[in-house]
Amino acid sequence: MKKLLLILFVSVTLLSCTKSSYKVTNLSGKNWYSTTVYFSNSSDVNESLEDLARIGNVSMGSSASFTTKSLYFEISATDENGKLVMSKLKSLSGSTVTVTASDLY
Repeated sequence: MKKLLLILFVSVTLLSCTKSSYKVTNLSGKNWYSTTVYFSNSSDVNESLEDLARIGNVSMGSSASFTTKSLYFEISATDENGKLVMSKLKSLSGSTVTVTASDLY
């Protein structure tokens, strides 16, 4: 009985740590260069970010993929003029998320 409970506990623990794949589409009106995606499990912008993924260059209308177990993300990149491009914290709902001009600071 103890072995069964241990196996069940380990299985639930492993399932809760599973990463999901997402695709972010750039519809912001700007090309992104040296793009980094930052992840958080809280919608509070004052909370610390937990992880990051570098996805490189993402041109307008294109998509890039990443995996995470977090619930929220934000984009940091530079545009063609070398200026910082940052998105607001967005929820990861569904497997495809879109960043538009209204999502940028």
